[in-house]
Amino acid sequence: MWTATADGNVADLTAAKKDEITAGIATAAGVEPKYVSAQFLPGSIKIMAIIVVPQGTDVSTIQTSVADKLGSKSGASTVTGLTISTVPTVASTTVSDASAQVQSEGGTAFVNAVVNAYNQAVAMATGILVAIIVGPTVAALCIIGLVVYCCCCRKKKAMHAKVVGAA
Repeated sequence: MWTATADGNVADLTAAKKDEITAGIATAAGVEPKYVSAQFLPGSIKIMAIIVVPQGTDVSTIQTSVADKLGSKSGASTVTGLTISTVPTVASTTVSDASAQVQSEGGTAFVNAVVNAYNQAVAMATGILVAIIVGPTVAALCIIGLVVYCCCCRKKKAMHAKVVGAA
């Protein structure tokens, strides 16, 4: 989680500027923007960004990158395009702890969005896992059924040939 306070007013930030800042944070962290959820809260402009670590990525790599590129006022000002007035903080935390911190700052809608995104990711992973298991199982059952059908047809032909040959 990365937090910083910038000079200005939250109401002055356009949606495009917020997206630009979020993309800058993602680039600094070395992840795609979809892995960054940023909240802009009043009190000058308080920026709270939760960076979800993609599977297979080392947490310390992202934390080091964020600290190097966003850990100082000047670095954070360059990335965000805002004048950062406090020294930014970088912390490794869990989604639930980060959500609690954002919620205590008044970002309830943001917390709900992060939790929903996390739940959707888990649901999608479960769906993919089910498809991976069910698909081959159905295919194997179809092949077994076809083999059994062919064996039965062959026995019927053999029996029919014996009956016709005996007559």
